Amino acid sequence: MIIVGAGGHAKEILTIFSEHREQIDICFFDNISHRESLYSYKVINSIDAVLKYFENTNDFRFVIGVGGVKNRMKIVFEFEKIGGTPTSIISKRAIIGKYDMKLGVGLNIMHNTFISNSVTIGNYSLVNHGASLHHDVKVGNFCEICPMAQLLGSAKVGNHCFIGAGAIILPGIQVGDNVTIGAGALVNKDVESDTTVFGVPATSR
Repeated sequence: MIIVGAGGHAKEILTIFSEHREQIDICFFDNISHRESLYSYKVINSIDAVLKYFENTNDFRFVIGVGGVKNRMKIVFEFEKIGGTPTSIISKRAIIGKYDMKLGVGLNIMHNTFISNSVTIGNYSLVNHGASLHHDVKVGNFCEICPMAQLLGSAKVGNHCFIGAGAIILPGIQVGDNVTIGAGALVNKDVESDTTVFGVPATSR
C-alpha cells in the first residue's frame, strides 16, 4: 500500500498503521523532496515508479497522506487516473457509532476522534485528531476537519470545506461548499458557499 505524501501528515498516518497487529507492507510517495526513505520505509519518487509498484505487488491501494483540500483532490485525480484504489485509514482509537453510518472512501479518521451515530462523511475527507462529529452531522467530499473542531448535532458541511482547529459549528447550522472556517471560530448561523468566516461569533471576511 502507498501512503501518498511523506511530510507531517504522512508521519501521523504511519502511527495509525502501527496500531494494527497484522503486517501491512507500505511505502510512501513523494515527488517533491525526492527523498529515498522515511524512517525505514521506501519512498517512491515518480508516477512511473508507482506504476511499476502496482505491477510488481498487484496492490493498487493508496492512502491520502497530506492535508489541504486542493492537495487531496490532486492526489485522488492523479492516482485514480493510473488505476489506484483509494483506501480509508481509521484509527483504532477513534470512537465511531455503529448505527445509520455512511462513511465514504479514501477517508483519514485520526486518533481520538468522536463520531456519533447517524453521521455521514463524504469521500476523501480528513477528520483530524480530537475532532467530534455529533449525531446526524453531514460532511461532504474532500473536507478537512482540523484537530479539536466540533460539529454539533445535525450540522451540515458541504463539499471542499476546511474547518479550522478548535472551531465550533452549532447544532443545525448549514455550511455551503468551498467554505473556510477559521481556527477557534464559533459558527452560529448558516454560511453561504465560497465564503471564509472567522471569529466569535464567526463573520465573513
